[in-house]
Amino acid sequence: MPRPKKKHGHRMEQAVKEDQPDRTEPQQRTKRRKLDDESEYVTGADQDPSYAEFGPTKSITFYGLLNDEEQEYFTKADGILELDQFDSAEDRALFVANVWREASGKQLKIACSQSCSRLMERLVYLSSPSQLKDLFRAFNGHFQDLVQHRFASHCCEKLFLQAAPIVTDELVAPLAVPAAGADGEIFVSMENLFLHVVQELHDDVGNLFTDQYASHTMRVLLVVLAGLSLEKLPTTSLLRGKQGKGGRLDRQLGKEPRDDPPRKQAVPSSFEAAVDKILADTLTDLSPAELRALATHATGNPVLQLMIELESLEPWKSQTTPERSALQKLLAQSASEGEEDGYTTFVSGILYDPVGSHLLEAIVRFAPAKAFKAIYRQVLRDRIADASRSDVASFVVIRVLERLGKDDLQHATGPVLLQMESLLAHSRYAVIRTIIERCVVRGLDLDVVAKAVVAVYDGLSPSARLLRLLKWDGADGGGIGNGEKRAETTRAETGRVHSSLLAQTMFSQPGPLGSVVSEGLLDTSASTLGSMAQDAAASRLLQLSLMSAASTTVFRRRLTTAFVDEVTQLATHPVASHVVDAMWDGTRGLQYIRERIAQRLCDSEALLGASYHGRRVWTNWKMNLFKNRRDRWIAQCKSARGEEKAGGVKTTKRTASR
Repeated sequence: MPRPKKKHGHRMEQAVKEDQPDRTEPQQRTKRRKLDDESEYVTGADQDPSYAEFGPTKSITFYGLLNDEEQEYFTKADGILELDQFDSAEDRALFVANVWREASGKQLKIACSQSCSRLMERLVYLSSPSQLKDLFRAFNGHFQDLVQHRFASHCCEKLFLQAAPIVTDELVAPLAVPAAGADGEIFVSMENLFLHVVQELHDDVGNLFTDQYASHTMRVLLVVLAGLSLEKLPTTSLLRGKQGKGGRLDRQLGKEPRDDPPRKQAVPSSFEAAVDKILADTLTDLSPAELRALATHATGNPVLQLMIELESLEPWKSQTTPERSALQKLLAQSASEGEEDGYTTFVSGILYDPVGSHLLEAIVRFAPAKAFKAIYRQVLRDRIADASRSDVASFVVIRVLERLGKDDLQHATGPVLLQMESLLAHSRYAVIRTIIERCVVRGLDLDVVAKAVVAVYDGLSPSARLLRLLKWDGADGGGIGNGEKRAETTRAETGRVHSSLLAQTMFSQPGPLGSVVSEGLLDTSASTLGSMAQDAAASRLLQLSLMSAASTTVFRRRLTTAFVDEVTQLATHPVASHVVDAMWDGTRGLQYIRERIAQRLCDSEALLGASYHGRRVWTNWKMNLFKNRRDRWIAQCKSARGEEKAGGVKTTKRTASR
């Protein structure tokens, strides 16, 4: 076998040394290094490479690594729980108990493991109260490090969320304290376990609120202690992860979600005192300037929003003082007095800031009426028209419009409606929709809104005007291309969704505003209506127009007639089939058109039977009864018509829940 050719000599060795980096310099680690047995602490970069780039600089305890056998076992257990192919709930509970038995003494390693922390979250979702308490005990003394860990912080968050209802259950129906077990274990309530966590984290709570990983978990803990419901909390988006892990885990594991609790859950008084102490200790040492600096901080901003909301609720609403109130410090107490000491500049600065505008939304929503009026009249009133055109500040404008009284709303809508052409061009449909909804609530005339919309499309036919309003270009928006094309398609679909919502709001209003949409639908050709029925956004408008009690008989007759020739093709389409379902309600009082559509569906029974959506349409239209007992089908239609006259329009189950 020939030898490979090699170059020899001191000159080549020198060249190789010059080309290679100096091996004496420390190089960046790309793999997790093995630690000596006597090592107790390492930096975050040693435990996770991502820490080296943007992680905390303080040392975090390293709890060791799982060996190969443990890694294989827990990975396999995670896969079994994800498949969820257990014969019964008892079998699954027995499997979870066995996994917990194997994890005894290794909980900290699992929580900090990139591959197995997901298993810990699944186990928390399926654990009994006693198993959750055992996990609390395993984490005791280590929460300070766990909440700052990239993976363990999610485990802590899920633990707090799952343990919160148990606190309420123990408060409503106190459990009998059992005697100490054979192993000397003492019964501890879930309330005391939470208070122990608060005590452990209290000394460093200010830093934890702005930590990259701990901030999210600390906000969840604060909400749980306050007894707020995550489902009905206005700042729910501040507390949930980007991927919605909780709901996905519930679906994967087949676990029924908990009943939606009330906005304020029953919590012990010790929890309210803990929240009060956290807020007081956090805010007392911060000056207004330092607090305002957090307004544009990525993790500090959500904390301020939550604090402002808590201050608007009892019992903290009656206990706030200037020294321990986030809102009063941000506004420097002088907003209601009209003194410009910096808060005007502060509000103006965060109005257009992508991060700070969220805080301003919370201020507008939860500030006392006196403070809100001062902010509106001194800062926002003269800028509301320009802010409504911004993709950032327009959300603040929406919150402002929701709080204005009748006179202020009438004064504010004038300048905004003058920007109607720009609002429609920049897809600020939510602002227009909010104006319409608030004018209805406050009893203001909507004719000015209708005139502003018509003036933008002056000279166009009713059909062209509606299609321009809906941003309808005939494209289905479902094509797949490169990343840039998909991004453009997604933005276009989002714009059509909001334009459809605006058109639905307009259609629901009587008078000229509703006529803009209804006349446009009647003026649109049948082929275009058929294409709109197959679009996810535009089809919602067609469903509403057919099912609305405000639709006249003449309007519904003309609209349903346009779909008769294509009803079979529409019935087998995933989106358009919902429009066919809505046509059942759209033909109320139009028996001859309903029978005509039913006959076309009956003639295409084989085609509908081969499609899932077609079978749903067949069921919703009661086609088996139409085919076999037409007289009874007609009698049911007539009896349903009488019920609709007495009790209003009833919608089919599939269309209503969609």
